[in-house]
Amino acid sequence: MALSYTPETESPEPDDAPGRAAFLFSLRSMFAPPAFLAESAWLEHIPFAFWTVAALRPQTVVELGVYNGPSYFAFCQAVAELGLDARCYGVDTWKGDAHAGLYGEEIHQRAQAYNDAHYSSFSRLVRSTFDEAAPHFSDGSIDLLHIDGLHAYEAVRHDFETWLPKLSDRAVVLLHDVNVRERGFGVFKFFEEIRRERPTFEFSHGHGLGVVGVGALQSEWMTRLYEIDRDADAGRAVRETFARLGRGCAEAFEARRWEEAAHKLRRALDESGAQLREASAAREAARGEIEAARAEGRRLGAALEASAREAAAARTTQAALAERAEATEAAFQKVRAALSETEREAIAAKAAAEALETRVLARLASLDELRARLREAEARRDAMADAAAEAGAQSETRVEEIVTLTKLLGEAETKAAATRRELDAKKPVEAECGTP
Repeated sequence: MALSYTPETESPEPDDAPGRAAFLFSLRSMFAPPAFLAESAWLEHIPFAFWTVAALRPQTVVELGVYNGPSYFAFCQAVAELGLDARCYGVDTWKGDAHAGLYGEEIHQRAQAYNDAHYSSFSRLVRSTFDEAAPHFSDGSIDLLHIDGLHAYEAVRHDFETWLPKLSDRAVVLLHDVNVRERGFGVFKFFEEIRRERPTFEFSHGHGLGVVGVGALQSEWMTRLYEIDRDADAGRAVRETFARLGRGCAEAFEARRWEEAAHKLRRALDESGAQLREASAAREAARGEIEAARAEGRRLGAALEASAREAAAARTTQAALAERAEATEAAFQKVRAALSETEREAIAAKAAAEALETRVLARLASLDELRARLREAEARRDAMADAAAEAGAQSETRVEEIVTLTKLLGEAETKAAATRRELDAKKPVEAECGTP
């Protein structure tokens, strides 16, 4: 069902409360089914979101606090199906806060994916804090502002005052959670303050939603809504109608969730049926395996008895082997002792052999030295023999020379003796003659 817009009527406003309330319901957009549903208390305000967009026909829509998107995508759906020339902006950090709790990146990813798939021609998700986003909007440019961020009194008041200059002269502000009075929520307190100064309307269902007429030039539909708030009966009729419509959205979400659960259950049942059939087949196969196992068990029983007999024989053999092992161990110890003695004797023999080898090496060294000295002596002997031979030859020559000299000496002595005799013979003569 597409949203529709019924223009203002020229008929006089009804005097009775039901008539005045019914007049507001002539905007049939409030009855449209939502395209996007997700778990949120805001589901119960989606019909009023449709009605507000149709009544206000904004050119710029801003939501502070998108989270998983039911409220924001309700505004976008209304803008798209009413064919409005509008721009929508959803501002959030998608990290959570003290009231919403912290959540993962998948929340932003799902919201971004849905926005890109359905409303990217006029809608943009702005990932930043509210204060960081405010300077990027011109003063007097926003016609519809939804504040659903941190719900503490100071935070809501700060958000309202920060964005107030950005609102147009026909702007409407929606404040969620005006009916929550625990866990540090203070939206109700701020709404009570602001309703003393500006026209408002309050819904109590879905954690409460406060409607504030900020701009001086409110549309006729919004003005009549504020006026109905002064009529208890008409106001109650409007609140009950939107509460029932909103409950329908919440129930649609619950039905969808139950349908998804039922689908999962059917799929699980199908899987269980398949598993049951597999289990039955496995059971039949198991029966065959059990019979085979029983036969195998009987065979193994007989084999076990035979094994028991073999084990008894093995134990007897083992005892005999143990005795042999003990005897072998004793013999081994004796051999080991003898081997130890032999090793000690071998060590002593090795030491003696090493000492003998040392002495032999010393004797060999002495023998080599003696051989060297003998060779030197033989060499000196040969040299002396050569020298003696040469000396012998020289000696024979000298003997001959001595013999010759001896003869000559003999002859000389003979001559000398003759000469002395002659002289001796002459001396008396000379004396006699007076020769001195």
